[in-house]
Amino acid sequence: MPTPLLAKLQRGHRLRNKAYHEWDRTTIEYADAMSHAECVCQLVMSCFGVQIDVSRSQKTKPPIAAFDELWKKLSYGLKRLNYKFEFTSREYLEPVHWLEEAADRGILPVGFLESYYAVLECRNRAADSPEAASRGDIIEHIGVLKRLIVDIERARKSP
Repeated sequence: MPTPLLAKLQRGHRLRNKAYHEWDRTTIEYADAMSHAECVCQLVMSCFGVQIDVSRSQKTKPPIAAFDELWKKLSYGLKRLNYKFEFTSREYLEPVHWLEEAADRGILPVGFLESYYAVLECRNRAADSPEAASRGDIIEHIGVLKRLIVDIERARKSP
């Protein structure tokens, strides 16, 4: 195996181990992940003669698009939750006006409000200045958004 390829593979493996075993709430940069994936493809080709394409497919969405899609899903879930529990009949009010009541009544789990505000802040940063919200920040908040959507659906289905 060529030394530069081995060095790149080892670097990618170290990054993976650091993220997996010593996670400090950061993510691996996309360029590093793609570099490692390309090295693995070269290794598979040289060992097995099998070609693997790791280029971004048309189906892969950039993180901000995935974030926006999940935000719409969260907003819809919040509307449905408000409709069920009738926190307010004024549809022009934003969820921040009634979410605290939902949390106080025990409808939403502990920590929901803080997570919602963190995601809202990330969304506002990205809307105001896309370069202000880092790719890692957006990716991290995608996970939080998914958790919030699950919590809202669970609350909506509760008696």
